[in-house]
Amino acid sequence: MKKYFLREETFGYTFYDKSVLRHKFLTKSEVEDFLKEKGIDKNDCDIFYSDGRARNDILYSPIRIYYELTLACDLRCKFCFNNSGKPRPNELTTDEVIKSLEALKRANVMDVRFTGGEPTQRKNWFEILKEAKKLGFAVSCNTNANYSDNSIPEQLSKLNLEQVTVSVDGTKAHHEQNRGKNTFRRVIKNIELMHRLGIKLRFNTLVSKYNIDDVEFMVELASKYATEINFFVVRFIGRGSHLGETHSVDMKKFKKMSLRAAELQKNITN
Repeated sequence: MKKYFLREETFGYTFYDKSVLRHKFLTKSEVEDFLKEKGIDKNDCDIFYSDGRARNDILYSPIRIYYELTLACDLRCKFCFNNSGKPRPNELTTDEVIKSLEALKRANVMDVRFTGGEPTQRKNWFEILKEAKKLGFAVSCNTNANYSDNSIPEQLSKLNLEQVTVSVDGTKAHHEQNRGKNTFRRVIKNIELMHRLGIKLRFNTLVSKYNIDDVEFMVELASKYATEINFFVVRFIGRGSHLGETHSVDMKKFKKMSLRAAELQKNITN
């Protein structure tokens, strides 16, 4: 499997690095110099060509698709923006999901990120992610990591995903305030196991006024187990639609927190 994608666009190319899930737009005249500067052999790139019918004011096709595999979830998180819990009665069959992935591949989509709900709550989730890898996508998965045994981390490690994103919302008290009692220890246990299994992890942290001061804790935790961490201000939609008055974040404080996170990450890197 090649490390990079180059997809033809009307303006030149979209370069995509599967190891970091990042892209860069290049004009046709920039491609050769860019690859040379980065020490990348063009033979290490999967090259996708447009069909000549693309509009010239947009990308040829999406870079990443967020694929909601199921609405089923074993948790009832306070801020869940799509109110996950029970699966929809008309969710796609496994065969329909795979056919849709094949269509996305024909459209030269590069990256598929599976979300939910909790993707691992869906029947045949492993088969679906395995097929996505076989099709050549950069494949990642968002998860709550609230697994009761080791089987799911072990299955995830077999898939060799580009990234697994785990939701961690601060200290034990703040994480469980959002995601439920007795979830924190289980999540940390599974994070430790996935890290030992060589799974490339990212953390997502939802920030409300209650956990905004957990930035040091989260950056330190991420430095042990994850390759990156992202902080998001909570969105008051879905299950959290009524919590805006009590949980909203002062944006000046959020900016200060973001600068502090960047400073901490820089110190760890150095």
